Amino acid sequence: MTLNIGKDPVEITVDEEADGLRIDAYLGGVDAEVSRSKIQKMIRDGLITINNVACKAKEHLKNGDMIRISPPTIVKPVEAAVSRMFSDYKLDILYEDDSVIVVNKTAGMVVHDGAGESGPTLSDFLLKHCGQLSTVGGLDRPGIVHRLDKDTTGALVCAKNDEAHTHLAEQFKNKTNYREYTALLNGVLPSSSVSCSSYLGRDPKRRMMMKSWDLNEYHELGEDQRQNLKHSISHFKLTKNFFDRLSLVSVQLETGRTHQVRVHAHHLGCGIWGDPLYRSNPKLSDEISQDVKDSLKEVKRQLLHAKYIGFTHPDTNEKLAFEAPLPEDFVQVLKTLGGAS
Repeated sequence: MTLNIGKDPVEITVDEEADGLRIDAYLGGVDAEVSRSKIQKMIRDGLITINNVACKAKEHLKNGDMIRISPPTIVKPVEAAVSRMFSDYKLDILYEDDSVIVVNKTAGMVVHDGAGESGPTLSDFLLKHCGQLSTVGGLDRPGIVHRLDKDTTGALVCAKNDEAHTHLAEQFKNKTNYREYTALLNGVLPSSSVSCSSYLGRDPKRRMMMKSWDLNEYHELGEDQRQNLKHSISHFKLTKNFFDRLSLVSVQLETGRTHQVRVHAHHLGCGIWGDPLYRSNPKLSDEISQDVKDSLKEVKRQLLHAKYIGFTHPDTNEKLAFEAPLPEDFVQVLKTLGGAS
């Protein structure tokens, strides 16, 4: 028997002859080309599981156990501290099948590896759960078709294989999918519904931020500057005003650029409440009760949530749509505002 460790995962059902053996000893004796030390390293790196659960090299097998070996090319090493976090964190799965998985991302979770970030990412947890994800986006971001900012919550669709990834990516590129956000704005929209169409690019003075240029500003730029900007469109619709000072809105995206909703809200003069990068000074009038002020001051992130995502299934061509419930911190703020308005 050979393990055939390559592009695809390998699954082995433990039989009576292997019952009671250590997993490293068993797998180390299955294939002469795969040493026991290599098996032990793959176990440490999180590439080998028993019944879809991380294991140790000394773990003893039982008749009927399912061993899964994931290809090393699509899984990064998992440190011991990260492995411990895997046991504490549970993905909020909205939908899953053999090709796609839709999750409700929590605040504070980075979607994939990036500069300046450490610790486990959403792609780590997805890989741990699924065993294998697509590699179209690169080996450092397995399965990730699109992303949400670290402190933005809500619906995110990921691909389990390259074919699904390519199909979904085309939908994002051609704007045939559906994305709608909920946000609490620090200000009042100029009308009950307004569209923001502008060109987004890296702010030349503040590199951590993105900047919006309207059509006139865009045409005043030089050719070398314009080539780095991307046209972006967001549609804002008022849900409710609070104290003529704060606005709960829905935001439908036509495009999906970095920080798009955050920058467009700021461009309209209504930064997202709690946004550390784009908010204006959050002054509240004396007419607002202290309870409300205290509740708003407790907010440590932008109150932005990807509420709906819709797409065509890459295998069946069925149109699917999913709603991610608002996180508890957002809900509590709205309860306080609703009770006091």
